[in-house]
Amino acid sequence: MLADIIAGATFGIEKTFVSLSRLAVDEVVQTRAHLEAQLASALALESPKEYLQCLLSYVRFLTREADELRLREVCESLLGPTFGAVADPKNSQWDPFVLGIQKHLLLKETVFPAMASNRKVQRLLSEFMNALSEYELSENEN
Repeated sequence: MLADIIAGATFGIEKTFVSLSRLAVDEVVQTRAHLEAQLASALALESPKEYLQCLLSYVRFLTREADELRLREVCESLLGPTFGAVADPKNSQWDPFVLGIQKHLLLKETVFPAMASNRKVQRLLSEFMNALSEYELSENEN
């Protein structure tokens, strides 16, 4: 009898834990979607101040969640094509500015400092800091 009560209580706890973890996942997904919508709205409204604020909020959120996949997407979009990827930069579709703000400056002054707050994304941060340094070195040589 006691074993049945304990087993029932354990099942109830597990069921509650699963429900809470689903709620947490839903909350993360909703928050991320909201931040992405805000970022898209700032772009559509062509508001550099709002874009900067939304980008910072989005990167801080992704960093807190250690979402390396989406952080990589943000960094890659701001870094631009790698040296070997595009033979002639004039033929590239990549624009080094977003709403009049230099993308590499956004990386250095906004994205990288926000990413530095979580040790789980340090390898990714180092990868893009090195890539940006190499990119800048190659630009200075040309």
